[in-house]
Amino acid sequence: NVSGIAGPALAAVIAGTAGAATATVALAGAAAAGVLLLATLPIPLHHRSHDQQRSRLTAGFRALLAHRVLGTVTASSTLGQLGLGALPIVAAVLASRQHEPAATGWLMTAVAGGALIGSLLWTWRPAQPARTPLTVMIALIATGVPLALAAMTTSSLTLTAVLFGISGIAVG
Repeated sequence: NVSGIAGPALAAVIAGTAGAATATVALAGAAAAGVLLLATLPIPLHHRSHDQQRSRLTAGFRALLAHRVLGTVTASSTLGQLGLGALPIVAAVLASRQHEPAATGWLMTAVAGGALIGSLLWTWRPAQPARTPLTVMIALIATGVPLALAAMTTSSLTLTAVLFGISGIAVG
């Protein structure tokens, strides 16, 4: 979540001061630095045969099918991620509508900040496992409704950012 907050905010600042191309190069550089940092880790390689990998994957799918709640929650949350994957594009369109394309980064920062708050709230007060399906359903609705309202908001990027933040809380 911290990177999700800092990355879009950094992109917004750089894009606002030096342009979108410079922001893109800076973020690509940050990604490259991350790759180099990961390359320094002493990660042991696990050599598994193709059959062992297939066996583990098959066991995972069997568990999803055998446990209805686990399968339903996994499928629902996976489908919900499709919308979140498109969120940077939506944020760019909404910011462009207001003639402030650099605000895209601030909108994504609002989502990430909300997600951090939501994660902290969840850690402080997690739902009971028996309520997992209801919790996922409520979280998906609470993620989507503010985003739908933000899509209809054409007057204020501040209101859009607040709605993105509220959605982020549900994501967390």
